[in-house]
Amino acid sequence: MSSTTGIKFDAPTKERIREAAGSLDRTSHWFMKKAVMYWLERVEAGASVADILNE
Repeated sequence: MSSTTGIKFDAPTKERIREAAGSLDRTSHWFMKKAVMYWLERVEAGASVADILNE
């Protein structure tokens, strides 16, 4: 079962997400979900904060 989780972004960031998603012919929702899953998988695989900051 899925549920909604909100993330608050300022207007310029929301626009950047919208434009990036559009450039891939995808929705903002798809783009944000992929980004969260990308980082979640890395943390679950053992990535540290230092690893994340150096990517």
